[in-house]
Amino acid sequence: LDWKSVFKEGSRAGHSYIMTAALGERVRALNMTTRYDYSSISDQGYLTGPPNMQVEEIAMTTLDDTIGPYLPFDHIDLLKLDVEGYEMGALRGAEGLLADGRIRFLVMEFHPGMLGSSGTDPEGLLHF
Repeated sequence: LDWKSVFKEGSRAGHSYIMTAALGERVRALNMTTRYDYSSISDQGYLTGPPNMQVEEIAMTTLDDTIGPYLPFDHIDLLKLDVEGYEMGALRGAEGLLADGRIRFLVMEFHPGMLGSSGTDPEGLLHF
């Protein structure tokens, strides 16, 4: 997908964009366990059970690298993250956008057990 064509000059008002990507703290390749109905970058444990599990190599990216350079406007009004246990990694990958005040509101859900599988906890996430 060519993000320059998605974020066209003057296309700000009233628009929303859905991005499907493996978001994290840096750009890299990684192996991810997938199932027909679920996938997660963080190791959830229960994803290793059924025989139909697959491991595939995917590309992880950051919000700073994927969205930051292509925004034709100065800010994002609302960013909704659903990253299945890798919230802290995704937020670390958006530090530039956050530090520059380019994200006005952030909405995300999290499950304490899923956060623990990626090495963080709810308190650490909220303090970030």
